[in-house]
Amino acid sequence: MAKDVHPAVRQTLDITRDVIDLLQSAREEALASQAGVLNDDGDIAVNVDHRGALVNVWFKPGVLDRKRPARVAAEINALLATAGDASIAKSQQLITDAMKIVPTLVADLPEESEYFPFGTRNDGGRG
Repeated sequence: MAKDVHPAVRQTLDITRDVIDLLQSAREEALASQAGVLNDDGDIAVNVDHRGALVNVWFKPGVLDRKRPARVAAEINALLATAGDASIAKSQQLITDAMKIVPTLVADLPEESEYFPFGTRNDGGRG
């Protein structure tokens, strides 16, 4: 950055960069998050991505021989709903937690008088 940038502008740009980095990091973590759920019998599990979309299904060996297909399907659907809700809530919480930090970061933004020491932005800085 050029050295003739006003210190208040430089500070504002630095704070803006910190906010962008924080939110980008939270977004990337949310996009990478997954949730998994195991059924009560411990023989079927699902894993979903940040949107609740199916990533993986696990069956304990022999479960398809012991349970009817309709029951397996019903259990998978129930697990998907539970895992999806958990995954979406986790993603939302990551973003919410990041947003709670933003006010702390922007608290150090310069006052208007630091940008326009001889007036206000409304009068072009001429007091």
